[in-house]
Amino acid sequence: MSYSIMRYSTTAIFLLLTVTTTVDGAVTTLGEKHATVQALDGANWRTAIEDPANPLWLLKFYAPWCGHCKKLEPILDKVAGPLQGKLAIGKIDCTVHKPVCNEFQVKGYPTLKFALDGQVYDYPGGRSADEIIGFAEKMNKPAVQDISSVADVWTFVASTDSGVVFAAYAPTEDDSVRDVFAQVARKQRATDHFVQLPPGTTSDLASIGQDETDAAFVCRLEAHVAPKCFDAITEINTQNLLDFVTTNNFPTVNKLGPHNFHKIGRAGRPLVVGVVDAKDEKQLATMKQELTAYATQGEHRDEYYYGWFDGRQWAKFLAQFNVLPEESPQVFMLNVPDKKFWQNATYGTNVADFVAAVKDGTLDQASAGAQGMEMIVQKLYYAMVEYRPWSVVVVVLLVVMIAVMIASCVSPGDDVYIPDDPNDSMNPLRQVGKKEEEESSKEKPKDETKKDK
Repeated sequence: MSYSIMRYSTTAIFLLLTVTTTVDGAVTTLGEKHATVQALDGANWRTAIEDPANPLWLLKFYAPWCGHCKKLEPILDKVAGPLQGKLAIGKIDCTVHKPVCNEFQVKGYPTLKFALDGQVYDYPGGRSADEIIGFAEKMNKPAVQDISSVADVWTFVASTDSGVVFAAYAPTEDDSVRDVFAQVARKQRATDHFVQLPPGTTSDLASIGQDETDAAFVCRLEAHVAPKCFDAITEINTQNLLDFVTTNNFPTVNKLGPHNFHKIGRAGRPLVVGVVDAKDEKQLATMKQELTAYATQGEHRDEYYYGWFDGRQWAKFLAQFNVLPEESPQVFMLNVPDKKFWQNATYGTNVADFVAAVKDGTLDQASAGAQGMEMIVQKLYYAMVEYRPWSVVVVVLLVVMIAVMIASCVSPGDDVYIPDDPNDSMNPLRQVGKKEEEESSKEKPKDETKKDK
Protein backbone atom coordinates (compact mmCIF):
# COMPACT_ATOMS: atom_id res chain seq x y z
CA MET A 1 0.00 0.00 0.00
CA SER A 2 2.73 2.45 0.98
CA TYR A 3 4.66 1.51 -2.18
CA SER A 4 1.64 2.41 -4.34
CA ILE A 5 1.19 5.75 -2.58
CA MET A 6 4.87 6.58 -3.08
CA ARG A 7 4.70 5.62 -6.75
CA TYR A 8 1.64 7.79 -7.46
CA SER A 9 3.11 10.70 -5.45
CA THR A 10 6.29 10.61 -7.53
CA THR A 11 4.27 10.58 -10.74
CA ALA A 12 2.17 13.54 -9.57
CA ILE A 13 5.27 15.58 -8.72
CA PHE A 14 6.75 14.85 -12.14
CA LEU A 15 3.56 15.96 -13.86
CA LEU A 16 3.46 19.18 -11.85
CA LEU A 17 7.01 19.98 -12.86
CA THR A 18 6.31 19.42 -16.56
CA VAL A 19 2.88 20.87 -17.12
CA THR A 20 1.67 21.13 -20.69
CA THR A 21 -0.93 23.74 -21.52
CA THR A 22 -2.98 23.43 -24.69
CA VAL A 23 -5.49 26.05 -25.78
CA ASP A 24 -6.81 26.55 -29.32
CA GLY A 25 -3.93 24.60 -30.81
CA ALA A 26 -1.22 26.52 -28.89
CA VAL A 27 1.05 24.14 -27.02
CA THR A 28 3.84 24.96 -24.59
CA THR A 29 5.43 22.78 -21.92
CA LEU A 30 6.23 24.37 -18.60
CA GLY A 31 9.33 23.37 -16.68
CA GLU A 32 11.35 22.66 -19.84
CA LYS A 33 13.84 24.89 -21.60
CA HIS A 34 12.41 25.44 -25.08
CA ALA A 35 14.41 24.66 -28.21
CA THR A 36 11.64 25.57 -30.69
CA VAL A 37 9.36 28.56 -31.22
CA GLN A 38 6.33 28.24 -28.94
CA ALA A 39 2.79 29.10 -30.07
CA LEU A 40 1.23 31.21 -27.32
CA ASP A 41 -2.36 32.38 -26.89
CA GLY A 42 -4.58 34.41 -24.62
CA ALA A 43 -4.78 31.68 -21.98
CA ASN A 44 -1.21 30.42 -21.70
CA TRP A 45 1.13 33.31 -22.53
CA ARG A 46 1.18 34.68 -18.98
CA THR A 47 1.94 31.28 -17.48
CA ALA A 48 4.66 30.70 -20.06
CA ILE A 49 6.61 33.92 -19.46
CA GLU A 50 6.42 33.38 -15.67
CA ASP A 51 7.89 29.88 -15.97
CA PRO A 52 11.16 29.83 -13.91
CA ALA A 53 12.69 27.44 -16.44
CA ASN A 54 12.43 30.18 -19.11
CA PRO A 55 12.84 33.57 -17.42
CA LEU A 56 13.75 35.39 -20.66
CA TRP A 57 11.47 35.40 -23.72
CA LEU A 58 11.39 37.02 -27.14
CA LEU A 59 7.75 37.50 -28.18
CA LYS A 60 6.64 37.95 -31.80
CA PHE A 61 3.19 39.46 -32.35
CA TYR A 62 2.22 38.72 -35.94
CA ALA A 63 -0.46 38.20 -38.58
CA PRO A 64 -0.35 35.19 -40.95
CA TRP A 65 -0.72 37.39 -44.05
CA CYS A 66 2.15 39.73 -43.09
CA GLY A 67 5.11 39.52 -45.49
CA HIS A 68 7.69 40.77 -42.98
CA CYS A 69 6.39 38.25 -40.43
CA LYS A 70 6.99 35.44 -42.92
CA LYS A 71 10.56 36.66 -43.51
CA LEU A 72 11.24 36.69 -39.77
CA GLU A 73 9.84 33.19 -39.16
CA PRO A 74 12.82 31.16 -40.46
CA ILE A 75 15.23 33.41 -38.54
CA LEU A 76 13.46 32.68 -35.25
CA ASP A 77 13.28 28.97 -36.07
CA LYS A 78 17.03 29.01 -36.74
CA VAL A 79 18.08 30.64 -33.45
CA ALA A 80 15.57 28.90 -31.15
CA GLY A 81 17.72 25.77 -30.83
CA PRO A 82 21.11 27.41 -30.15
CA LEU A 83 19.51 29.75 -27.59
CA GLN A 84 17.84 26.98 -25.59
CA GLY A 85 18.15 27.82 -21.92
CA LYS A 86 19.15 31.42 -22.63
CA LEU A 87 16.18 32.81 -24.56
CA ALA A 88 12.79 31.21 -25.20
CA ILE A 89 10.89 32.39 -28.29
CA GLY A 90 7.12 32.67 -28.51
CA LYS A 91 4.69 33.82 -31.19
CA ILE A 92 1.17 35.21 -30.81
CA ASP A 93 -1.25 35.38 -33.76
CA CYS A 94 -2.96 38.76 -33.45
CA THR A 95 -5.73 37.82 -35.90
CA VAL A 96 -6.86 35.16 -33.42
CA HIS A 97 -5.76 36.44 -30.01
CA LYS A 98 -6.65 40.11 -30.38
CA PRO A 99 -7.11 40.89 -26.64
CA VAL A 100 -3.46 40.00 -25.94
CA CYS A 101 -2.22 42.18 -28.80
CA ASN A 102 -4.49 45.04 -27.75
CA GLU A 103 -3.14 44.82 -24.20
CA PHE A 104 0.35 45.59 -25.52
CA GLN A 105 -0.89 48.16 -28.07
CA VAL A 106 0.39 46.22 -31.07
CA LYS A 107 -0.23 48.42 -34.11
CA GLY A 108 2.04 46.84 -36.72
CA TYR A 109 3.39 43.45 -37.67
CA PRO A 110 5.63 41.96 -36.66
CA THR A 111 6.00 43.65 -33.27
CA LEU A 112 8.76 42.24 -31.07
CA LYS A 113 8.85 42.46 -27.30
CA PHE A 114 10.82 40.64 -24.64
CA ALA A 115 9.76 39.35 -21.25
CA LEU A 116 12.02 39.05 -18.21
CA ASP A 117 10.73 37.33 -15.07
CA GLY A 118 7.15 37.86 -16.22
CA GLN A 119 7.49 41.57 -17.11
CA VAL A 120 7.10 42.59 -20.76
CA TYR A 121 9.21 45.32 -22.40
CA ASP A 122 9.81 46.70 -25.90
CA TYR A 123 12.51 44.71 -27.67
CA PRO A 124 15.45 47.04 -28.36
CA GLY A 125 17.55 44.90 -30.69
CA GLY A 126 17.80 44.11 -34.37
CA ARG A 127 16.01 41.29 -36.20
CA SER A 128 18.86 39.38 -37.80
CA ALA A 129 19.97 36.05 -36.35
CA ASP A 130 23.25 37.52 -35.09
CA GLU A 131 21.49 40.47 -33.43
CA ILE A 132 18.98 38.25 -31.65
CA ILE A 133 21.76 35.95 -30.44
CA GLY A 134 23.75 38.98 -29.28
CA PHE A 135 20.75 40.23 -27.29
CA ALA A 136 20.36 36.84 -25.60
CA GLU A 137 24.05 36.64 -24.75
CA LYS A 138 24.00 40.11 -23.26
CA MET A 139 20.92 39.42 -21.13
CA ASN A 140 22.57 36.32 -19.68
CA LYS A 141 25.61 38.24 -18.45
CA PRO A 142 25.80 40.28 -15.21
CA ALA A 143 24.13 43.68 -15.49
CA VAL A 144 27.41 45.39 -14.50
CA GLN A 145 30.71 44.20 -15.98
CA ASP A 146 33.80 44.44 -13.76
CA ILE A 147 36.70 45.85 -15.79
CA SER A 148 40.17 46.26 -14.35
CA SER A 149 41.53 49.28 -16.24
CA VAL A 150 40.43 52.37 -18.15
CA ALA A 151 42.11 51.04 -21.30
CA ASP A 152 39.97 47.90 -21.08
CA VAL A 153 36.89 50.09 -20.65
CA TRP A 154 37.55 51.75 -24.00
CA THR A 155 38.08 48.33 -25.58
CA PHE A 156 34.70 47.30 -24.21
CA VAL A 157 33.10 50.48 -25.59
CA ALA A 158 34.32 49.56 -29.07
CA SER A 159 32.86 46.05 -28.78
CA THR A 160 29.28 47.10 -27.95
CA ASP A 161 26.44 47.32 -30.44
CA SER A 162 25.53 50.92 -29.56
CA GLY A 163 29.02 52.23 -28.83
CA VAL A 164 27.75 53.87 -25.61
CA VAL A 165 28.79 52.68 -22.14
CA PHE A 166 28.15 54.00 -18.63
CA ALA A 167 31.19 53.60 -16.39
CA ALA A 168 31.22 53.94 -12.60
CA TYR A 169 33.96 54.25 -10.03
CA ALA A 170 33.81 54.32 -6.25
CA PRO A 171 36.81 54.50 -3.89
CA THR A 172 35.42 51.74 -1.64
CA GLU A 173 33.49 48.52 -2.25
CA ASP A 174 30.65 49.54 0.06
CA ASP A 175 30.11 52.97 -1.48
CA SER A 176 26.42 53.75 -2.13
CA VAL A 177 27.29 54.79 -5.70
CA ARG A 178 27.96 51.13 -6.50
CA ASP A 179 24.59 50.02 -5.12
CA VAL A 180 22.60 52.68 -6.99
CA PHE A 181 24.57 52.02 -10.17
CA ALA A 182 23.80 48.28 -9.94
CA GLN A 183 20.07 48.96 -9.44
CA VAL A 184 19.87 51.17 -12.54
CA ALA A 185 21.95 48.67 -14.53
CA ARG A 186 19.54 45.83 -13.74
CA LYS A 187 16.63 47.95 -14.90
CA GLN A 188 18.33 49.09 -18.13
CA ARG A 189 20.41 46.03 -19.00
CA ALA A 190 18.40 45.24 -22.14
CA THR A 191 19.21 48.54 -23.82
CA ASP A 192 22.38 49.86 -22.18
CA HIS A 193 25.88 48.77 -21.13
CA PHE A 194 27.37 49.26 -17.65
CA VAL A 195 30.89 48.73 -16.35
CA GLN A 196 32.65 49.54 -13.08
CA LEU A 197 36.30 50.06 -12.22
CA PRO A 198 37.85 48.62 -9.04
CA PRO A 199 38.83 50.86 -6.11
CA GLY A 200 42.34 52.24 -6.44
CA THR A 201 42.27 52.76 -10.19
CA THR A 202 44.72 55.57 -10.92
CA SER A 203 45.88 55.50 -14.55
CA ASP A 204 44.22 57.00 -17.64
CA LEU A 205 41.34 58.57 -15.73
CA ALA A 206 41.81 61.78 -17.69
CA SER A 207 40.55 59.96 -20.82
CA ILE A 208 37.16 59.65 -19.18
CA GLY A 209 37.09 63.18 -17.83
CA GLN A 210 38.34 62.46 -14.30
CA ASP A 211 41.52 63.51 -12.50
CA GLU A 212 40.86 62.56 -8.88
CA THR A 213 41.00 58.89 -7.87
CA ASP A 214 39.36 59.39 -4.45
CA ALA A 215 36.08 60.72 -5.85
CA ALA A 216 33.22 58.58 -7.11
CA PHE A 217 31.86 59.20 -10.61
CA VAL A 218 29.47 57.88 -13.26
CA CYS A 219 30.25 58.88 -16.85
CA ARG A 220 28.80 58.26 -20.32
CA LEU A 221 31.51 57.10 -22.71
CA GLU A 222 31.46 56.98 -26.51
CA ALA A 223 34.39 56.78 -28.90
CA HIS A 224 35.44 60.10 -30.47
CA VAL A 225 32.97 62.02 -28.27
CA ALA A 226 33.81 63.91 -25.08
CA PRO A 227 32.76 62.02 -21.90
CA LYS A 228 29.62 63.29 -20.17
CA CYS A 229 29.51 62.73 -16.40
CA PHE A 230 26.67 62.66 -13.89
CA ASP A 231 26.88 65.98 -12.03
CA ALA A 232 24.83 65.10 -8.94
CA ILE A 233 27.07 62.35 -7.61
CA THR A 234 26.85 63.57 -4.01
CA GLU A 235 23.05 63.39 -4.17
CA ILE A 236 22.84 60.22 -6.20
CA ASN A 237 19.71 58.06 -6.04
CA THR A 238 18.07 55.52 -8.30
CA GLN A 239 15.71 58.01 -9.96
CA ASN A 240 18.12 60.81 -10.80
CA LEU A 241 20.76 58.39 -12.08
CA LEU A 242 18.09 56.60 -14.14
CA ASP A 243 17.06 59.95 -15.63
CA PHE A 244 20.68 60.65 -16.55
CA VAL A 245 21.05 57.25 -18.22
CA THR A 246 17.80 57.33 -20.21
CA THR A 247 18.47 60.88 -21.44
CA ASN A 248 21.97 60.04 -22.67
CA ASN A 249 21.85 56.40 -23.71
CA PHE A 250 21.47 56.96 -27.46
CA PRO A 251 24.57 57.18 -29.64
CA THR A 252 25.41 60.69 -30.77
CA VAL A 253 24.49 59.70 -34.33
CA ASN A 254 22.21 56.69 -34.83
CA LYS A 255 21.71 54.38 -37.77
CA LEU A 256 17.92 54.43 -37.84
CA GLY A 257 15.73 51.40 -38.46
CA PRO A 258 12.70 49.50 -37.11
CA HIS A 259 14.52 48.53 -33.90
CA ASN A 260 15.18 52.10 -32.71
CA PHE A 261 13.30 54.69 -34.79
CA HIS A 262 10.18 54.95 -32.63
CA LYS A 263 12.09 54.67 -29.37
CA ILE A 264 14.44 57.53 -30.26
CA GLY A 265 11.71 59.52 -31.98
CA ARG A 266 9.47 59.39 -28.91
CA ALA A 267 12.18 60.16 -26.37
CA GLY A 268 11.15 63.80 -26.09
CA ARG A 269 13.12 65.55 -28.84
CA PRO A 270 12.70 66.01 -32.61
CA LEU A 271 15.00 64.02 -34.87
CA VAL A 272 17.54 65.61 -37.21
CA VAL A 273 17.86 62.98 -39.93
CA GLY A 274 20.46 62.63 -42.64
CA VAL A 275 19.47 60.72 -45.78
CA VAL A 276 22.21 59.17 -47.89
CA ASP A 277 22.95 56.50 -50.43
CA ALA A 278 24.67 54.07 -48.04
CA LYS A 279 26.56 52.45 -50.91
CA ASP A 280 28.41 55.73 -51.42
CA GLU A 281 30.93 55.48 -48.58
CA LYS A 282 32.20 59.03 -49.01
CA GLN A 283 28.68 60.44 -48.89
CA LEU A 284 27.86 58.44 -45.75
CA ALA A 285 31.09 59.47 -44.01
CA THR A 286 30.49 63.15 -44.77
CA MET A 287 26.94 63.01 -43.43
CA LYS A 288 28.04 61.29 -40.21
CA GLN A 289 30.78 63.88 -39.74
CA GLU A 290 28.37 66.79 -40.20
CA LEU A 291 25.75 65.30 -37.86
CA THR A 292 28.38 64.52 -35.20
CA ALA A 293 29.85 68.02 -35.42
CA TYR A 294 26.49 69.66 -34.82
CA ALA A 295 25.42 67.14 -32.16
CA THR A 296 28.55 67.89 -30.13
CA GLN A 297 29.20 71.58 -30.91
CA GLY A 298 26.07 73.03 -32.52
CA GLU A 299 24.21 75.97 -31.01
CA HIS A 300 21.01 74.00 -30.39
CA ARG A 301 22.62 70.55 -30.07
CA ASP A 302 20.78 69.51 -26.88
CA GLU A 303 17.34 70.11 -28.43
CA TYR A 304 17.50 67.20 -30.86
CA TYR A 305 18.51 63.59 -31.41
CA TYR A 306 20.46 62.68 -34.53
CA GLY A 307 20.45 59.80 -37.00
CA TRP A 308 20.62 58.73 -40.62
CA PHE A 309 18.66 56.58 -43.07
CA ASP A 310 19.72 54.75 -46.21
CA GLY A 311 17.60 56.70 -48.70
CA ARG A 312 17.19 53.82 -51.14
CA GLN A 313 16.41 51.13 -48.59
CA TRP A 314 13.77 53.30 -46.89
CA ALA A 315 12.49 55.12 -50.00
CA LYS A 316 8.81 54.25 -49.46
CA PHE A 317 8.87 55.32 -45.82
CA LEU A 318 10.73 58.56 -46.51
CA ALA A 319 8.43 59.56 -49.38
CA GLN A 320 5.80 60.75 -46.91
CA PHE A 321 8.27 63.44 -45.83
CA ASN A 322 8.95 64.54 -49.43
CA VAL A 323 12.36 62.86 -49.26
CA LEU A 324 13.32 61.14 -52.51
CA PRO A 325 16.36 58.84 -52.92
CA GLU A 326 17.59 60.62 -56.02
CA GLU A 327 17.93 63.83 -53.97
CA SER A 328 20.43 62.32 -51.50
CA PRO A 329 22.31 63.50 -49.57
CA GLN A 330 19.96 65.76 -47.63
CA VAL A 331 18.82 66.56 -44.09
CA PHE A 332 15.29 66.83 -42.74
CA MET A 333 13.80 67.27 -39.29
CA LEU A 334 10.95 65.17 -37.91
CA ASN A 335 8.85 65.32 -34.77
CA VAL A 336 7.71 61.69 -34.59
CA PRO A 337 4.69 61.92 -32.24
CA ASP A 338 2.70 64.34 -34.44
CA LYS A 339 4.46 63.60 -37.79
CA LYS A 340 5.39 67.26 -38.32
CA PHE A 341 8.49 67.72 -40.43
CA TRP A 342 10.76 70.28 -42.11
CA GLN A 343 12.43 69.41 -45.41
CA ASN A 344 14.44 71.08 -48.14
CA ALA A 345 16.91 69.04 -50.18
CA THR A 346 18.97 72.08 -51.24
CA TYR A 347 20.82 72.14 -47.89
CA GLY A 348 22.57 68.87 -48.70
CA THR A 349 24.78 67.84 -45.77
CA ASN A 350 24.90 71.33 -44.22
CA VAL A 351 23.26 70.45 -40.91
CA ALA A 352 24.06 73.75 -39.18
CA ASP A 353 22.41 75.90 -41.85
CA PHE A 354 19.43 73.58 -42.06
CA VAL A 355 18.76 73.73 -38.30
CA ALA A 356 19.21 77.51 -38.36
CA ALA A 357 16.60 77.73 -41.16
CA VAL A 358 14.16 75.72 -39.06
CA LYS A 359 14.78 77.86 -35.98
CA ASP A 360 14.34 81.21 -37.73
CA GLY A 361 11.25 80.12 -39.68
CA THR A 362 12.83 80.07 -43.13
CA LEU A 363 11.57 76.52 -43.58
CA ASP A 364 7.85 75.91 -43.13
CA GLN A 365 6.51 73.02 -41.15
CA ALA A 366 4.55 70.30 -42.97
CA SER A 367 2.53 67.23 -41.99
CA ALA A 368 3.35 63.73 -43.20
CA GLY A 369 0.74 62.05 -45.34
CA ALA A 370 -0.89 65.27 -46.58
CA GLN A 371 0.97 65.84 -49.85
CA GLY A 372 -1.83 65.31 -52.38
CA MET A 373 -1.56 63.74 -55.82
CA GLU A 374 2.23 63.93 -55.89
CA MET A 375 2.44 61.72 -52.81
CA ILE A 376 -0.03 59.23 -54.29
CA VAL A 377 2.03 58.99 -57.48
CA GLN A 378 5.21 58.44 -55.45
CA LYS A 379 3.60 55.66 -53.43
CA LEU A 380 2.32 53.94 -56.56
CA TYR A 381 5.76 54.19 -58.14
CA TYR A 382 7.53 52.59 -55.17
CA ALA A 383 4.85 49.89 -54.93
CA MET A 384 5.44 49.10 -58.62
CA VAL A 385 9.18 48.79 -58.04
CA GLU A 386 8.89 46.65 -54.92
CA TYR A 387 6.39 44.13 -56.28
CA ARG A 388 7.56 43.76 -59.87
CA PRO A 389 7.16 41.74 -62.07
CA TRP A 390 3.70 41.03 -60.62
CA SER A 391 2.92 44.73 -60.46
CA VAL A 392 3.58 44.97 -64.22
CA VAL A 393 1.23 42.05 -64.88
CA VAL A 394 -1.51 43.73 -62.83
CA VAL A 395 -1.07 47.02 -64.69
CA VAL A 396 -1.22 45.29 -68.09
CA LEU A 397 -4.41 43.47 -67.09
CA LEU A 398 -5.96 46.72 -65.89
CA VAL A 399 -5.07 48.46 -69.17
CA VAL A 400 -6.62 45.62 -71.18
CA MET A 401 -9.79 45.68 -69.06
CA ILE A 402 -10.12 49.45 -69.44
CA ALA A 403 -9.56 49.20 -73.20
CA VAL A 404 -12.29 46.54 -73.50
CA MET A 405 -14.69 48.67 -71.45
CA ILE A 406 -14.01 51.74 -73.58
CA ALA A 407 -14.45 49.74 -76.78
CA SER A 408 -17.78 48.38 -75.59
CA CYS A 409 -19.06 51.87 -74.83
CA VAL A 410 -18.16 53.43 -78.24
CA SER A 411 -20.71 53.08 -81.13
CA PRO A 412 -19.22 51.35 -84.19
CA GLY A 413 -18.89 53.24 -87.45
CA ASP A 414 -21.74 53.04 -90.07
CA ASP A 415 -19.52 51.23 -92.52
CA VAL A 416 -19.33 48.12 -90.32
CA TYR A 417 -22.89 47.97 -89.07
CA ILE A 418 -24.67 44.98 -90.78
CA PRO A 419 -28.08 44.18 -89.29
CA ASP A 420 -29.90 40.93 -89.92
CA ASP A 421 -33.07 42.67 -91.13
CA PRO A 422 -32.67 45.06 -94.09
CA ASN A 423 -35.82 46.85 -92.93
CA ASP A 424 -34.28 47.48 -89.52
CA SER A 425 -34.72 51.16 -88.70
CA MET A 426 -31.13 51.18 -87.46
CA ASN A 427 -29.86 50.07 -90.87
CA PRO A 428 -27.98 53.07 -92.35
CA LEU A 429 -28.83 51.90 -95.87
CA ARG A 430 -32.47 51.86 -94.90
CA GLN A 431 -32.13 55.36 -93.49
CA VAL A 432 -30.47 56.63 -96.69
CA GLY A 433 -33.20 55.07 -98.92
CA LYS A 434 -35.93 56.55 -96.83
CA LYS A 435 -34.32 59.98 -97.12
CA GLU A 436 -34.13 59.74 -100.90
CA GLU A 437 -37.82 58.76 -101.13
CA GLU A 438 -38.81 61.78 -99.03
CA GLU A 439 -36.77 64.14 -101.18
CA SER A 440 -38.22 62.75 -104.47
CA SER A 441 -41.77 63.06 -103.16
CA LYS A 442 -41.17 66.70 -102.37
CA GLU A 443 -39.84 67.44 -105.84
CA LYS A 444 -42.77 65.85 -107.82
CA PRO A 445 -45.35 68.59 -107.10
CA LYS A 446 -42.95 71.22 -108.42
CA ASP A 447 -42.46 69.31 -111.70
CA GLU A 448 -46.20 68.88 -112.18
CA THR A 449 -46.79 72.58 -111.65
CA LYS A 450 -44.30 73.44 -114.40
CA LYS A 451 -46.06 71.10 -116.85
CA ASP A 452 -49.45 72.70 -116.08
CA LYS A 453 -48.03 76.08 -116.77
